[in-house]
Amino acid sequence: MLNERLSDPILEDSRFEKQALKLIRGAGLPEPAKQFEVPLDERSAFIDLAWPAQLVGLECDSLAYHFGRRMFQADRTRRRQLTLRGWRIYEFTYDDVTLRGEVVVDELRRALVA
Repeated sequence: MLNERLSDPILEDSRFEKQALKLIRGAGLPEPAKQFEVPLDERSAFIDLAWPAQLVGLECDSLAYHFGRRMFQADRTRRRQLTLRGWRIYEFTYDDVTLRGEVVVDELRRALVA
């Protein structure tokens, strides 16, 4: 258990991110980078799970971290700046990952080959 914990150093916002990573690995998708840093205009963005070679990112969007007027605006600004740099960001909720995993896997698989 300790080896598994040390091999996935996701900054914990993140039972949710670990659940998404488990889904990705179980589906045989390529291993993503965790908390991948992308420099933006004013500061860096950290994409929860990313495939930098394909400029594809997965964001685990939870109400705990993406709620309220200020966060709503910050998220929109961040996503626009990532899009300007060529990134395609896929936003999934906890329910998507835990209840509709086949949809998440299908969308990511298609994004990674596009």
